[in-house]
Amino acid sequence: MKYSIDEAMREIAERKNTLIKNRIKRTIGAYLTMAVLISAGLIAAIYGYAGFGEIDGTYSVYGSFMLPDEAGGYILVAVLSFVAAVVITVLCIRWKDRRKK
Repeated sequence: MKYSIDEAMREIAERKNTLIKNRIKRTIGAYLTMAVLISAGLIAAIYGYAGFGEIDGTYSVYGSFMLPDEAGGYILVAVLSFVAAVVITVLCIRWKDRRKK
């Protein structure tokens, strides 16, 4: 027999730990990619819905450059920002819990 049982079990445990670490690294990379894409989407939504560069000097009754019919864009951006923040928070909590193990 090439290995003893103890050496084989040690090698199996090391390989298992290596596979777990690699899976966690891939997961974190995927989460970071999603966070960057969500951020880019939010920036594009803010830029598109806010109408930057299209302010013609008229102000709504709300005291801002946003006209009442454009309020839906801000609500959409706020909801997307909240969802992104919740997802990032949950991912950070899960990552912290896994690091404790």
